[in-house]
Amino acid sequence: MVGVTLLHDSALINIVSLEECISEFTEIKKAIVSSNAVWSVIGARSR
Repeated sequence: MVGVTLLHDSALINIVSLEECISEFTEIKKAIVSSNAVWSVIGARSR
């Protein structure tokens, strides 16, 4: 039973870390999109 519990715990940890990675990736993507929007506005103004 202990082995099963340990396996279960490590699977939970993996899922949690995966979700953290996804949320961080989403934040990075948002930052990239917003910076691209800023750069396109700057580019449009400089023309």
